Amino acid sequence: MIWGKRKRRGQAGFTMVELMVAIAISMLIVVGSLVFLRYMVTMADENRDKTMATLQVQYVGFWISEDVVQAQTIEFEAELEEQPEPQHGFPLRLTWEEWGGSRSETITYYVEDMEDEELWRLLRTEEVYEGGELISTATSLVAEYLVPWSEAEATGTRGCRMVYDAEYDTMKSLVIEVAARADRSEASGTYEIYPRAVVDWLPQNVDAQYIGPECPVS
Repeated sequence: MIWGKRKRRGQAGFTMVELMVAIAISMLIVVGSLVFLRYMVTMADENRDKTMATLQVQYVGFWISEDVVQAQTIEFEAELEEQPEPQHGFPLRLTWEEWGGSRSETITYYVEDMEDEELWRLLRTEEVYEGGELISTATSLVAEYLVPWSEAEATGTRGCRMVYDAEYDTMKSLVIEVAARADRSEASGTYEIYPRAVVDWLPQNVDAQYIGPECPVS
């Protein structure tokens, strides 16, 4: 009598159908993981771009606000040597003198086109005078990726403007509307800044697009 070993059911190999099913499940897991990974990378990029755009808007509001509240003179579209042509309120020049001292400061904000981008960067030049003589000057970058006024209709951005108080016939506040774009993400903000009570606004005949009831604060 020949005794043979009979394979138990648990010791049997995989059938072709089982292998195909296993491969299909593995492929689904791999594809799903790749899709999820791509989604996470895309979301990370979008969040990074959104954060970048938001920071640019906040930089503009913070720096100009800090200087405007100290200014004794606020001048729109100031004429500057070797600087870009006036654009929608820029260059913005702010001046003040130290109380009881001989030192004064002039802060100028101006925009210039970014290289390879149809966007603006905002720069800030600080000049310090002692007894009427210039003793120091420094220029720093405030923000980049700012959307120009020419794209206002498409992006909802605005330029720099003054709000006119019709009741008292005086300029009362500075409104800055700014938008920034980083890749496919955008951010925008509106800042209304109230300077000190005694301040000279220049020029006195500001273009109508910057003042008047037709330009309410948004």
